[in-house]
Amino acid sequence: HRNPVRARGPVFWHRGSIPPEWICEAGALRITHPAWTAVDICGRGDSAILDTALRCGVGLENLWRAFADMPARKGNPIRHQLLTESRDEPWSAAERLAHQILRKAGISGWRTNVPIGDYVADIAWPHERVILEVDGYEFHSGPAQFQSDRLRDQTLIAQGWVVIRVTWAQLTGDLDGFLRRLRGALRLRRGQVAA
Repeated sequence: HRNPVRARGPVFWHRGSIPPEWICEAGALRITHPAWTAVDICGRGDSAILDTALRCGVGLENLWRAFADMPARKGNPIRHQLLTESRDEPWSAAERLAHQILRKAGISGWRTNVPIGDYVADIAWPHERVILEVDGYEFHSGPAQFQSDRLRDQTLIAQGWVVIRVTWAQLTGDLDGFLRRLRGALRLRRGQVAA
C-alpha cells in the first residue's frame, strides 16, 4: 500500500503513462523531454512555458508531436489553442501579443526570429528591411542590456534596416498609435523599394 504524495506549492502530481520516446536521461535522473514538459504544463493555460521552449530551440514541430502523443488528456483544448497561437514561434508573452495584433490588423509580409548577421530580429519585414523589436522588461532591463540594445540598433541601421522598438505598455495602452507608426514606416519603406 502506497501513501499518496501531496503537492506543496506550485507542484502538481498526476498519474499517467509517457511514451518512451519522450523520456530522457540527465545523469542518473529520468526526465521528460522539454517538448513533452512544455505541452503538458501549458494545458493549464500557461503560454509562457511554450514561449520559453521555443526560445530554447525545442521547435514547434516537436511541441505538436508531443501534443499528438497525449490524446484525450484533460486540458487538450487549451493546449491546442495555445499551440495554434504559437504558429509564428513567439519567444515571450509580448511577442505572442504582437503576433496576435499583427494578424488581427491584417499586416502581412512579416517573419519571426529572423537571423540578421550576429542578431536575431523578433519580427522583420525582409523586403522592406523593417525590424520590430518587442521589448519586454524581463529581457531588456539593466545597464548592460540597455547598451547592447543601442549597439544592436546602430549596427542594423548601418546595414540599412529601420528598427522600431515597442513595449508591452504600447501594445496594450497605445495600440492605435503603435499600428499607425508601424504602418507609416512600412508604407515609407515600400515607397522607397518601389522607387
